[in-house]
Amino acid sequence: MKTVLLVDDDSATLEAWTLCMQSADCTVLSAFDGNGALALLGEHSVDIVVSDWMMPGLGGALLCQT
Repeated sequence: MKTVLLVDDDSATLEAWTLCMQSADCTVLSAFDGNGALALLGEHSVDIVVSDWMMPGLGGALLCQT
């Protein structure tokens, strides 16, 4: 089973993506911003990160650079 990290500051978008990924038999981790995503990446091994580009704090561009 693949593990997906979803990162978005919009809870409705995050919920929709979570349902899609779970229906594809993926384990889903989620964060509301880049800092939360980095914390999860430090604790878990993920196969892919799907991130919103513009978020308060650490956005998707800086998350990818980090």
